[in-house]
Amino acid sequence: MKTLKLTTAILGLASLLFIGCEQYDDSALSGRVDDLEGRVTELETLVAQLNTNIASLQTLVEAVEGQDRITSVTPMTEGDGGFIVTFEKAGPITVYNGHDSSISAKQEADGIWYWTIDGEFILVDGQKVPATAEYGAPQMRINSETKQFEFSTDNGVTWTPCGDVATSGIGTIKDVKKGSDSVDFTLYDNSVISIPLVQTFAIDVEVTERAVMPNGYITINYTIISGDEDTRLKVFADDGFSASVSGDWQSGSINVFAPAEIPSEASILVVAINGKGEMTGKILDFEEGQFSIAKNTAMVGNQGGDVTIEVKTNLLEEEYSVMVDPAAVGWLSQKIETRSVPVRTDVLTFTAAPYEGDQPRTGKILLSAGSDMLEFTVTQLAVFLPEGGETDFGTFSEYSANVRSFVADGTKTASGWYVNGDCLIMGPETSGYWDNAGEGAVVLVNSVSSTAPRTGKLTSPTITSGIGTLTIYHQSAAVSNSQLIGYEVKVVVTNGTDTVEYMIEKTAEEVKENPRVIFTDTHEVSMTGDITVTLETTHKYENTTALYYKGAAAITGVEWSGYVAQ
Repeated sequence: MKTLKLTTAILGLASLLFIGCEQYDDSALSGRVDDLEGRVTELETLVAQLNTNIASLQTLVEAVEGQDRITSVTPMTEGDGGFIVTFEKAGPITVYNGHDSSISAKQEADGIWYWTIDGEFILVDGQKVPATAEYGAPQMRINSETKQFEFSTDNGVTWTPCGDVATSGIGTIKDVKKGSDSVDFTLYDNSVISIPLVQTFAIDVEVTERAVMPNGYITINYTIISGDEDTRLKVFADDGFSASVSGDWQSGSINVFAPAEIPSEASILVVAINGKGEMTGKILDFEEGQFSIAKNTAMVGNQGGDVTIEVKTNLLEEEYSVMVDPAAVGWLSQKIETRSVPVRTDVLTFTAAPYEGDQPRTGKILLSAGSDMLEFTVTQLAVFLPEGGETDFGTFSEYSANVRSFVADGTKTASGWYVNGDCLIMGPETSGYWDNAGEGAVVLVNSVSSTAPRTGKLTSPTITSGIGTLTIYHQSAAVSNSQLIGYEVKVVVTNGTDTVEYMIEKTAEEVKENPRVIFTDTHEVSMTGDITVTLETTHKYENTTALYYKGAAAITGVEWSGYVAQ
Protein backbone atom coordinates (compact mmCIF):
# COMPACT_ATOMS: atom_id res chain seq x y z
CA MET A 1 0.00 0.00 0.00
CA LYS A 2 1.27 3.39 -0.90
CA THR A 3 2.11 5.50 2.16
CA LEU A 4 -0.17 8.48 2.46
CA LYS A 5 1.70 11.69 1.76
CA LEU A 6 0.70 14.80 3.62
CA THR A 7 2.52 17.94 2.55
CA THR A 8 0.62 20.42 4.65
CA ALA A 9 0.62 21.00 8.37
CA ILE A 10 -2.97 22.21 8.38
CA LEU A 11 -5.90 20.35 6.85
CA GLY A 12 -8.46 23.01 5.92
CA LEU A 13 -12.05 21.97 5.55
CA ALA A 14 -11.87 22.99 1.90
CA SER A 15 -9.44 20.13 1.19
CA LEU A 16 -12.27 17.61 0.99
CA LEU A 17 -14.36 19.25 -1.65
CA PHE A 18 -13.31 18.34 -5.18
CA ILE A 19 -12.34 15.68 -7.66
CA GLY A 20 -10.48 16.40 -10.90
CA CYS A 21 -13.07 15.72 -13.59
CA GLU A 22 -15.88 17.76 -11.97
CA GLN A 23 -16.30 21.54 -12.21
CA TYR A 24 -15.94 23.08 -8.78
CA ASP A 25 -18.64 25.66 -8.04
CA ASP A 26 -19.11 27.48 -4.73
CA SER A 27 -21.11 30.38 -6.18
CA ALA A 28 -24.20 29.46 -4.14
CA LEU A 29 -22.30 30.08 -0.91
CA SER A 30 -19.70 32.67 -1.96
CA GLY A 31 -19.46 36.25 -0.81
CA ARG A 32 -20.26 37.91 2.49
CA VAL A 33 -23.26 37.44 4.67
CA ASP A 34 -24.49 41.04 4.30
CA ASP A 35 -28.12 40.60 5.18
CA LEU A 36 -28.50 38.22 8.08
CA GLU A 37 -32.25 38.63 8.39
CA GLY A 38 -32.80 37.86 4.70
CA ARG A 39 -30.55 34.82 4.74
CA VAL A 40 -31.57 32.90 7.84
CA THR A 41 -32.42 29.75 5.88
CA GLU A 42 -29.20 29.87 3.91
CA LEU A 43 -27.15 30.36 7.08
CA GLU A 44 -28.87 27.48 8.79
CA THR A 45 -28.12 25.29 5.77
CA LEU A 46 -24.53 26.49 5.82
CA VAL A 47 -24.14 25.56 9.49
CA ALA A 48 -25.66 22.12 8.92
CA GLN A 49 -23.31 21.48 6.00
CA LEU A 50 -20.39 22.90 7.96
CA ASN A 51 -21.05 20.45 10.79
CA THR A 52 -21.13 17.64 8.24
CA ASN A 53 -17.79 18.79 6.81
CA ILE A 54 -16.24 18.96 10.28
CA ALA A 55 -17.30 15.36 10.90
CA SER A 56 -15.92 14.43 7.47
CA LEU A 57 -12.65 16.15 8.28
CA GLN A 58 -12.41 14.02 11.40
CA THR A 59 -12.91 10.90 9.26
CA LEU A 60 -10.22 12.11 6.87
CA VAL A 61 -7.75 12.61 9.73
CA GLU A 62 -8.40 9.07 10.89
CA ALA A 63 -7.98 7.84 7.29
CA VAL A 64 -4.60 9.58 7.06
CA GLU A 65 -3.44 8.07 10.33
CA GLY A 66 -4.80 4.65 9.37
CA GLN A 67 -3.42 4.73 5.80
CA ASP A 68 -6.88 4.38 4.31
CA ARG A 69 -7.49 4.84 0.57
CA ILE A 70 -10.25 6.37 -1.54
CA THR A 71 -12.29 3.92 -3.58
CA SER A 72 -14.63 6.42 -5.25
CA VAL A 73 -15.72 10.03 -5.38
CA THR A 74 -19.30 10.56 -6.54
CA PRO A 75 -20.68 14.06 -7.28
CA MET A 76 -23.94 15.02 -5.57
CA THR A 77 -26.61 16.47 -7.86
CA GLU A 78 -28.90 18.11 -5.33
CA GLY A 79 -28.69 21.21 -3.14
CA ASP A 80 -25.49 23.21 -3.08
CA GLY A 81 -23.48 20.32 -4.44
CA GLY A 82 -20.57 18.32 -3.14
CA PHE A 83 -19.31 14.78 -3.13
CA ILE A 84 -19.73 11.40 -1.53
CA VAL A 85 -16.15 10.28 -0.83
CA THR A 86 -15.86 6.57 -0.08
CA PHE A 87 -12.86 5.16 1.74
CA GLU A 88 -11.71 1.56 1.60
CA LYS A 89 -11.92 1.17 5.41
CA ALA A 90 -13.92 4.11 6.75
CA GLY A 91 -16.71 3.94 4.20
CA PRO A 92 -18.52 7.00 2.77
CA ILE A 93 -18.43 10.57 3.99
CA THR A 94 -20.33 13.61 2.71
CA VAL A 95 -18.41 16.70 1.68
CA TYR A 96 -20.13 19.95 0.66
CA ASN A 97 -18.65 22.52 -1.69
CA GLY A 98 -16.74 25.53 -0.51
CA HIS A 99 -17.21 25.92 3.25
CA ASP A 100 -14.29 27.58 4.98
CA SER A 101 -14.61 27.94 8.71
CA SER A 102 -11.97 28.87 11.20
CA ILE A 103 -12.07 25.29 12.54
CA SER A 104 -9.43 22.97 11.15
CA ALA A 105 -6.92 20.39 12.37
CA LYS A 106 -3.16 20.28 12.73
CA GLN A 107 -0.71 17.48 13.41
CA GLU A 108 1.71 17.87 16.30
CA ALA A 109 5.17 16.41 16.76
CA ASP A 110 3.64 13.52 18.71
CA GLY A 111 1.87 12.46 15.49
CA ILE A 112 -1.60 13.20 16.87
CA TRP A 113 -4.02 15.54 15.09
CA TYR A 114 -5.71 18.26 17.16
CA TRP A 115 -8.56 20.66 16.43
CA THR A 116 -7.67 24.31 15.77
CA ILE A 117 -9.39 27.67 15.37
CA ASP A 118 -7.68 30.21 13.13
CA GLY A 119 -4.56 28.05 13.27
CA GLU A 120 -4.48 27.95 17.10
CA PHE A 121 -5.22 24.79 19.04
CA ILE A 122 -8.60 24.54 20.75
CA LEU A 123 -8.03 24.20 24.47
CA VAL A 124 -10.47 22.62 26.91
CA ASP A 125 -9.31 22.95 30.51
CA GLY A 126 -5.92 23.89 29.11
CA GLN A 127 -5.63 20.72 27.00
CA LYS A 128 -5.63 20.31 23.23
CA VAL A 129 -8.58 18.37 21.81
CA PRO A 130 -7.64 15.37 19.59
CA ALA A 131 -9.43 15.24 16.19
CA THR A 132 -10.52 11.61 16.56
CA ALA A 133 -13.83 9.87 17.03
CA GLU A 134 -12.94 9.10 20.64
CA TYR A 135 -13.27 12.77 21.55
CA GLY A 136 -15.92 13.70 19.01
CA ALA A 137 -15.97 16.59 16.53
CA PRO A 138 -16.68 20.25 17.39
CA GLN A 139 -20.19 21.45 16.60
CA MET A 140 -21.09 24.77 14.94
CA ARG A 141 -24.10 27.05 15.43
CA ILE A 142 -25.19 30.66 14.85
CA ASN A 143 -25.98 32.75 17.90
CA SER A 144 -29.02 34.76 16.78
CA GLU A 145 -28.40 37.43 19.43
CA THR A 146 -24.69 38.06 18.93
CA LYS A 147 -24.68 37.23 15.19
CA GLN A 148 -21.61 35.04 15.77
CA PHE A 149 -20.58 31.58 14.67
CA GLU A 150 -19.94 29.51 17.78
CA PHE A 151 -18.43 26.08 18.39
CA SER A 152 -18.83 23.50 21.12
CA THR A 153 -16.59 20.57 22.09
CA ASP A 154 -18.84 19.19 24.82
CA ASN A 155 -21.98 18.31 22.88
CA GLY A 156 -23.51 21.77 23.18
CA VAL A 157 -23.07 22.39 26.90
CA THR A 158 -20.79 25.38 26.33
CA TRP A 159 -20.26 27.50 23.20
CA THR A 160 -17.26 29.59 22.11
CA PRO A 161 -17.44 32.40 19.45
CA CYS A 162 -15.30 31.79 16.33
CA GLY A 163 -16.42 34.28 13.67
CA ASP A 164 -18.86 37.03 12.70
CA VAL A 165 -21.53 35.74 10.30
CA ALA A 166 -21.57 39.12 8.52
CA THR A 167 -17.88 39.04 7.60
CA SER A 168 -16.74 35.40 7.53
CA GLY A 169 -15.61 34.36 4.05
CA ILE A 170 -16.09 31.19 2.05
CA GLY A 171 -12.88 29.49 0.88
CA THR A 172 -12.11 27.59 -2.35
CA ILE A 173 -9.72 24.91 -3.57
CA LYS A 174 -7.07 26.34 -5.83
CA ASP A 175 -6.33 23.24 -7.89
CA VAL A 176 -7.07 19.51 -7.97
CA LYS A 177 -5.19 16.97 -10.04
CA LYS A 178 -6.25 13.36 -10.31
CA GLY A 179 -3.32 11.13 -11.14
CA SER A 180 -3.21 7.46 -11.98
CA ASP A 181 -2.84 6.43 -8.35
CA SER A 182 -3.81 9.41 -6.19
CA VAL A 183 -5.72 12.69 -5.96
CA ASP A 184 -3.77 15.85 -5.08
CA PHE A 185 -5.69 18.69 -3.44
CA THR A 186 -4.02 22.14 -3.57
CA LEU A 187 -5.53 24.51 -1.01
CA TYR A 188 -5.81 28.28 -1.20
CA ASP A 189 -2.57 28.56 0.87
CA ASN A 190 -0.76 26.36 -1.73
CA SER A 191 -0.47 23.41 0.65
CA VAL A 192 -1.11 19.99 -0.90
CA ILE A 193 -2.77 16.82 0.33
CA SER A 194 -2.16 13.62 -1.63
CA ILE A 195 -4.54 10.71 -1.00
CA PRO A 196 -4.04 7.37 -2.78
CA LEU A 197 -6.75 5.80 -4.89
CA VAL A 198 -7.66 2.15 -4.89
CA GLN A 199 -6.61 0.90 -8.29
CA THR A 200 -9.10 -0.99 -10.44
CA PHE A 201 -8.11 -4.05 -12.42
CA ALA A 202 -6.70 -2.91 -15.78
CA ILE A 203 -4.03 -3.37 -18.45
CA ASP A 204 -1.66 -0.46 -19.08
CA VAL A 205 0.33 -0.55 -22.34
CA GLU A 206 3.02 1.90 -23.40
CA VAL A 207 1.23 2.68 -26.70
CA THR A 208 -2.02 1.64 -28.37
CA GLU A 209 -1.08 2.73 -31.91
CA ARG A 210 2.09 1.65 -33.67
CA ALA A 211 3.63 1.53 -37.11
CA VAL A 212 5.19 -1.74 -38.23
CA MET A 213 7.06 -2.74 -41.37
CA PRO A 214 5.81 -5.63 -43.55
CA ASN A 215 7.26 -8.85 -42.14
CA GLY A 216 8.40 -6.75 -39.21
CA TYR A 217 8.53 -7.45 -35.50
CA ILE A 218 7.83 -5.05 -32.62
CA THR A 219 7.54 -5.27 -28.84
CA ILE A 220 4.98 -3.43 -26.70
CA ASN A 221 5.45 -3.37 -22.93
CA TYR A 222 2.50 -3.91 -20.60
CA THR A 223 1.71 -3.55 -16.89
CA ILE A 224 -1.15 -5.20 -14.99
CA ILE A 225 -2.80 -2.88 -12.45
CA SER A 226 -4.35 -4.47 -9.36
CA GLY A 227 -3.86 -7.97 -10.66
CA ASP A 228 -3.33 -11.15 -8.64
CA GLU A 229 -1.18 -14.23 -9.05
CA ASP A 230 -3.97 -15.95 -10.96
CA THR A 231 -4.16 -13.19 -13.59
CA ARG A 232 -3.60 -14.40 -17.15
CA LEU A 233 -2.92 -12.33 -20.26
CA LYS A 234 -3.95 -13.48 -23.76
CA VAL A 235 -3.64 -11.87 -27.20
CA PHE A 236 -5.88 -12.44 -30.22
CA ALA A 237 -4.58 -11.49 -33.68
CA ASP A 238 -5.94 -11.76 -37.22
CA ASP A 239 -5.32 -10.27 -40.70
CA GLY A 240 -2.09 -12.24 -40.91
CA PHE A 241 -0.66 -10.85 -37.65
CA SER A 242 0.57 -13.12 -34.87
CA ALA A 243 1.43 -12.25 -31.29
CA SER A 244 2.76 -13.75 -28.08
CA VAL A 245 3.25 -12.69 -24.47
CA SER A 246 6.51 -12.66 -22.53
CA GLY A 247 6.05 -11.83 -18.85
CA ASP A 248 3.90 -12.57 -15.83
CA TRP A 249 0.78 -11.33 -14.03
CA GLN A 250 2.47 -8.02 -13.16
CA SER A 251 4.39 -6.88 -16.26
CA GLY A 252 6.01 -8.02 -19.47
CA SER A 253 5.87 -7.50 -23.21
CA ILE A 254 3.57 -8.29 -26.13
CA ASN A 255 5.53 -9.47 -29.17
CA VAL A 256 3.85 -8.71 -32.49
CA PHE A 257 4.79 -10.19 -35.89
CA ALA A 258 3.44 -8.46 -39.01
CA PRO A 259 2.49 -10.12 -42.32
CA ALA A 260 3.99 -9.31 -45.72
CA GLU A 261 0.96 -7.14 -46.54
CA ILE A 262 -0.46 -4.94 -43.81
CA PRO A 263 -4.17 -4.05 -44.20
CA SER A 264 -5.32 -0.46 -43.84
CA GLU A 265 -7.06 -1.29 -40.54
CA ALA A 266 -5.13 -3.82 -38.51
CA SER A 267 -5.42 -4.54 -34.80
CA ILE A 268 -4.97 -7.17 -32.11
CA LEU A 269 -6.95 -7.68 -28.90
CA VAL A 270 -5.20 -8.04 -25.54
CA VAL A 271 -7.29 -9.50 -22.69
CA ALA A 272 -6.47 -10.09 -19.02
CA ILE A 273 -8.59 -12.14 -16.57
CA ASN A 274 -7.83 -12.18 -12.84
CA GLY A 275 -8.54 -14.81 -10.21
CA LYS A 276 -11.95 -13.29 -9.46
CA GLY A 277 -13.05 -13.72 -13.07
CA GLU A 278 -12.86 -9.98 -13.77
CA MET A 279 -11.86 -9.11 -17.33
CA THR A 280 -10.11 -6.09 -18.84
CA GLY A 281 -8.70 -5.50 -22.31
CA LYS A 282 -6.99 -3.23 -24.82
CA ILE A 283 -7.12 -2.93 -28.59
CA LEU A 284 -3.77 -2.26 -30.27
CA ASP A 285 -3.99 -0.66 -33.73
CA PHE A 286 -1.29 -0.88 -36.40
CA GLU A 287 -0.43 0.96 -39.60
CA GLU A 288 2.11 0.18 -42.27
CA GLY A 289 5.53 1.59 -41.51
CA GLN A 290 7.15 4.22 -43.70
CA PHE A 291 10.90 4.00 -44.23
CA SER A 292 12.64 5.91 -47.03
CA ILE A 293 15.40 8.43 -47.66
CA ALA A 294 15.17 11.55 -49.83
CA LYS A 295 18.46 10.81 -51.62
CA ASN A 296 21.03 8.03 -51.35
CA THR A 297 24.34 9.70 -52.24
CA ALA A 298 26.49 12.56 -50.97
CA MET A 299 29.89 13.98 -51.84
CA VAL A 300 32.53 15.67 -49.67
CA GLY A 301 35.96 17.07 -50.42
CA ASN A 302 39.32 16.06 -49.03
CA GLN A 303 38.84 18.64 -46.28
CA GLY A 304 36.15 16.41 -44.76
CA GLY A 305 32.82 17.65 -43.46
CA ASP A 306 29.29 16.71 -42.51
CA VAL A 307 26.87 14.53 -44.45
CA THR A 308 23.17 14.40 -43.58
CA ILE A 309 20.63 11.70 -44.35
CA GLU A 310 16.93 12.58 -44.23
CA VAL A 311 14.92 9.53 -43.23
CA LYS A 312 11.15 9.71 -43.69
CA THR A 313 9.57 7.28 -41.27
CA ASN A 314 6.83 6.69 -38.70
CA LEU A 315 8.76 3.98 -36.85
CA LEU A 316 9.97 4.38 -33.30
CA GLU A 317 13.63 5.12 -32.72
CA GLU A 318 14.48 1.58 -31.64
CA GLU A 319 12.70 0.04 -34.62
CA TYR A 320 15.29 0.90 -37.23
CA SER A 321 19.06 0.73 -37.05
CA VAL A 322 21.86 2.78 -38.58
CA MET A 323 25.40 1.53 -39.11
CA VAL A 324 28.49 2.47 -41.08
CA ASP A 325 30.02 -0.15 -43.36
CA PRO A 326 33.01 -1.58 -41.45
CA ALA A 327 35.27 -0.68 -44.39
CA ALA A 328 34.50 3.04 -43.81
CA VAL A 329 34.44 3.12 -40.00
CA GLY A 330 37.92 4.63 -39.89
CA TRP A 331 36.92 7.83 -41.68
CA LEU A 332 33.10 8.05 -41.57
CA SER A 333 31.37 8.39 -38.20
CA GLN A 334 27.91 9.33 -36.97
CA LYS A 335 27.92 12.72 -35.29
CA ILE A 336 24.33 13.74 -34.51
CA GLU A 337 21.12 11.77 -34.48
CA THR A 338 17.81 13.62 -34.37
CA ARG A 339 14.70 11.46 -34.18
CA SER A 340 11.09 12.10 -33.18
CA VAL A 341 7.68 10.45 -33.59
CA PRO A 342 5.22 9.76 -35.12
CA VAL A 343 5.42 10.54 -38.91
CA ARG A 344 8.37 12.83 -39.45
CA THR A 345 11.75 13.24 -41.14
CA ASP A 346 14.71 12.15 -39.01
CA VAL A 347 17.99 13.94 -39.74
CA LEU A 348 21.04 11.73 -39.25
CA THR A 349 24.39 13.53 -39.45
CA PHE A 350 27.74 11.89 -40.16
CA THR A 351 31.22 13.39 -40.28
CA ALA A 352 33.85 12.51 -42.88
CA ALA A 353 37.45 12.91 -41.67
CA PRO A 354 40.00 14.87 -43.76
CA TYR A 355 41.60 12.81 -46.56
CA GLU A 356 45.13 12.89 -48.00
CA GLY A 357 44.75 10.21 -50.69
CA ASP A 358 45.07 10.75 -54.45
CA GLN A 359 41.96 8.78 -55.49
CA PRO A 360 38.32 9.16 -54.40
CA ARG A 361 37.04 6.78 -51.74
CA THR A 362 33.52 5.63 -50.93
CA GLY A 363 31.77 4.50 -47.80
CA LYS A 364 28.31 3.10 -47.24
CA ILE A 365 25.79 3.80 -44.50
CA LEU A 366 23.19 1.08 -44.00
CA LEU A 367 19.73 1.69 -42.55
CA SER A 368 17.49 -1.26 -41.77
CA ALA A 369 13.95 -1.76 -40.49
CA GLY A 370 12.56 -5.27 -40.45
CA SER A 371 13.38 -6.83 -43.78
CA ASP A 372 13.86 -3.44 -45.48
CA MET A 373 17.43 -2.22 -46.09
CA LEU A 374 18.36 1.26 -47.33
CA GLU A 375 21.86 2.08 -48.57
CA PHE A 376 23.46 5.53 -48.58
CA THR A 377 26.79 6.05 -50.37
CA VAL A 378 29.28 8.78 -49.39
CA THR A 379 32.01 9.66 -51.89
CA GLN A 380 35.02 11.60 -50.68
CA LEU A 381 37.08 13.29 -53.34
CA ALA A 382 40.85 13.60 -53.36
CA VAL A 383 40.49 17.33 -54.06
CA PHE A 384 39.03 20.27 -52.18
CA LEU A 385 35.25 20.59 -52.59
CA PRO A 386 33.93 24.17 -52.36
CA GLU A 387 31.21 24.84 -49.84
CA GLY A 388 27.66 25.33 -51.02
CA GLY A 389 25.30 28.12 -50.03
CA GLU A 390 21.74 29.23 -49.41
CA THR A 391 19.40 32.13 -50.13
CA ASP A 392 19.16 35.20 -47.91
CA PHE A 393 15.58 36.35 -48.52
CA GLY A 394 15.57 38.33 -45.28
CA THR A 395 17.93 40.88 -46.85
CA PHE A 396 15.70 41.97 -49.76
CA SER A 397 15.77 45.76 -49.95
CA GLU A 398 11.99 45.98 -49.45
CA TYR A 399 11.76 43.11 -46.94
CA SER A 400 9.70 43.37 -43.76
CA ALA A 401 8.87 40.52 -41.40
CA ASN A 402 5.15 41.35 -41.37
CA VAL A 403 4.56 42.74 -44.86
CA ARG A 404 3.39 41.06 -48.08
CA SER A 405 3.95 43.28 -51.09
CA PHE A 406 4.86 43.33 -54.79
CA VAL A 407 8.34 44.62 -55.50
CA ALA A 408 9.96 46.25 -58.52
CA ASP A 409 11.96 44.37 -61.12
CA GLY A 410 15.57 43.88 -60.05
CA THR A 411 14.91 44.00 -56.31
CA LYS A 412 17.88 42.19 -54.75
CA THR A 413 19.11 40.46 -51.63
CA ALA A 414 22.51 41.26 -50.12
CA SER A 415 24.09 38.27 -51.91
CA GLY A 416 22.53 39.18 -55.27
CA TRP A 417 19.38 37.05 -55.69
CA TYR A 418 16.87 39.19 -57.61
CA VAL A 419 13.30 39.09 -58.93
CA ASN A 420 11.56 40.09 -62.17
CA GLY A 421 7.93 40.09 -63.26
CA ASP A 422 5.08 39.60 -60.81
CA CYS A 423 6.78 38.70 -57.52
CA LEU A 424 5.93 39.32 -53.89
CA ILE A 425 8.24 39.42 -50.93
CA MET A 426 6.62 37.75 -47.92
CA GLY A 427 7.82 38.09 -44.32
CA PRO A 428 7.50 35.12 -41.93
CA GLU A 429 4.96 37.01 -39.81
CA THR A 430 2.70 37.76 -42.78
CA SER A 431 -0.88 36.73 -42.09
CA GLY A 432 -2.58 34.46 -44.58
CA TYR A 433 -3.59 30.90 -45.27
CA TRP A 434 -0.06 29.62 -45.76
CA ASP A 435 3.00 29.41 -43.51
CA ASN A 436 6.56 30.23 -44.45
CA ALA A 437 9.75 29.29 -42.68
CA GLY A 438 13.02 31.03 -41.95
CA GLU A 439 13.33 34.63 -43.07
CA GLY A 440 10.42 34.72 -45.49
CA ALA A 441 9.62 33.79 -49.06
CA VAL A 442 9.46 34.95 -52.68
CA VAL A 443 6.06 34.37 -54.30
CA LEU A 444 6.18 33.78 -58.07
CA VAL A 445 2.94 34.94 -59.74
CA ASN A 446 2.07 34.30 -63.38
CA SER A 447 -0.80 36.60 -64.27
CA VAL A 448 -2.49 36.59 -67.68
CA SER A 449 -4.22 39.79 -68.67
CA SER A 450 -5.07 41.40 -72.01
CA THR A 451 -2.61 44.21 -71.45
CA ALA A 452 0.52 43.00 -69.72
CA PRO A 453 1.10 39.31 -69.03
CA ARG A 454 3.97 38.93 -66.54
CA THR A 455 5.84 35.88 -65.28
CA GLY A 456 7.30 35.79 -61.79
CA LYS A 457 10.99 34.87 -61.90
CA LEU A 458 13.72 34.47 -59.25
CA THR A 459 17.37 34.54 -60.42
CA SER A 460 20.54 33.72 -58.51
CA PRO A 461 23.81 35.60 -58.54
CA THR A 462 26.74 33.80 -60.18
CA ILE A 463 27.60 30.69 -58.18
CA THR A 464 31.32 29.92 -58.57
CA SER A 465 31.53 26.90 -56.23
CA GLY A 466 29.77 24.58 -58.65
CA ILE A 467 26.53 22.85 -57.70
CA GLY A 468 26.31 19.24 -56.63
CA THR A 469 22.72 19.03 -55.40
CA LEU A 470 20.16 21.81 -55.60
CA THR A 471 17.41 21.86 -52.95
CA ILE A 472 14.35 24.08 -53.29
CA TYR A 473 11.77 24.61 -50.52
CA HIS A 474 8.32 25.57 -51.82
CA GLN A 475 4.61 25.64 -51.07
CA SER A 476 1.33 27.05 -52.32
CA ALA A 477 0.89 30.79 -51.78
CA ALA A 478 -2.92 30.53 -51.71
CA VAL A 479 -4.62 32.55 -48.96
CA SER A 480 -7.83 30.50 -48.89
CA ASN A 481 -8.87 26.92 -49.47
CA SER A 482 -10.71 27.77 -52.68
CA GLN A 483 -7.50 29.06 -54.26
CA LEU A 484 -5.54 25.83 -53.82
CA ILE A 485 -5.22 24.78 -57.46
CA GLY A 486 -1.60 23.63 -57.48
CA TYR A 487 1.43 25.28 -59.07
CA GLU A 488 4.31 24.72 -61.51
CA VAL A 489 7.86 26.09 -61.34
CA LYS A 490 10.49 25.67 -64.07
CA VAL A 491 14.06 25.40 -62.77
CA VAL A 492 16.97 26.18 -65.09
CA VAL A 493 20.62 25.69 -64.05
CA THR A 494 23.28 26.73 -66.55
CA ASN A 495 26.99 27.59 -66.75
CA GLY A 496 26.72 28.93 -70.32
CA THR A 497 27.74 25.63 -71.86
CA ASP A 498 25.75 23.00 -70.04
CA THR A 499 22.14 23.33 -68.91
CA VAL A 500 19.98 21.31 -66.54
CA GLU A 501 16.26 22.03 -66.74
CA TYR A 502 13.41 20.41 -64.79
CA MET A 503 9.95 21.11 -63.39
CA ILE A 504 8.62 21.28 -59.86
CA GLU A 505 4.91 20.52 -59.89
CA LYS A 506 2.24 20.21 -57.21
CA THR A 507 -1.32 19.26 -58.10
CA ALA A 508 -4.43 20.73 -56.49
CA GLU A 509 -4.98 17.46 -54.67
CA GLU A 510 -1.48 17.50 -53.18
CA VAL A 511 -1.71 21.03 -51.85
CA LYS A 512 -5.25 20.55 -50.55
CA GLU A 513 -4.09 17.54 -48.55
CA ASN A 514 -1.11 19.53 -47.22
CA PRO A 515 -2.17 23.19 -47.45
CA ARG A 516 0.38 24.51 -44.96
CA VAL A 517 3.29 22.17 -45.71
CA ILE A 518 6.63 23.32 -47.10
CA PHE A 519 7.70 20.77 -49.69
CA THR A 520 11.34 19.88 -50.41
CA ASP A 521 12.69 19.17 -53.91
CA THR A 522 16.30 17.97 -54.21
CA HIS A 523 17.88 17.52 -57.65
CA GLU A 524 21.31 16.19 -58.63
CA VAL A 525 22.95 18.85 -60.83
CA SER A 526 26.70 18.00 -60.72
CA MET A 527 27.84 21.08 -62.63
CA THR A 528 31.03 23.16 -62.42
CA GLY A 529 31.89 26.66 -63.68
CA ASP A 530 30.10 29.97 -63.17
CA ILE A 531 26.49 28.94 -62.68
CA THR A 532 23.17 30.80 -62.71
CA VAL A 533 19.92 29.37 -61.35
CA THR A 534 16.48 30.67 -62.33
CA LEU A 535 13.06 29.69 -60.96
CA GLU A 536 10.01 30.74 -63.02
CA THR A 537 6.34 30.00 -62.50
CA THR A 538 4.49 28.56 -65.51
CA HIS A 539 0.98 28.08 -64.08
CA LYS A 540 -1.31 30.61 -65.82
CA TYR A 541 -4.60 32.04 -64.55
CA GLU A 542 -6.76 35.09 -65.06
CA ASN A 543 -5.51 38.06 -63.06
CA THR A 544 -8.53 39.12 -61.04
CA THR A 545 -8.72 39.98 -57.38
CA ALA A 546 -10.63 36.82 -56.52
CA LEU A 547 -8.07 34.60 -58.25
CA TYR A 548 -4.97 36.55 -57.41
CA TYR A 549 -3.03 33.82 -55.64
CA LYS A 550 -4.23 30.88 -57.70
CA GLY A 551 -1.28 28.97 -59.07
CA ALA A 552 1.24 31.16 -57.25
CA ALA A 553 4.29 29.35 -55.85
CA ALA A 554 5.99 30.48 -52.65
CA ILE A 555 9.74 29.77 -52.68
CA THR A 556 10.78 29.72 -49.02
CA GLY A 557 14.43 28.90 -49.62
CA VAL A 558 17.10 27.50 -51.95
CA GLU A 559 20.21 25.55 -50.87
CA TRP A 560 23.03 23.95 -52.85
CA SER A 561 26.15 21.90 -52.25
CA GLY A 562 29.49 22.63 -53.88
CA TYR A 563 30.89 20.47 -56.68
CA VAL A 564 34.07 19.73 -58.64
CA ALA A 565 34.47 17.32 -61.55
CA GLN A 566 35.93 13.93 -60.61
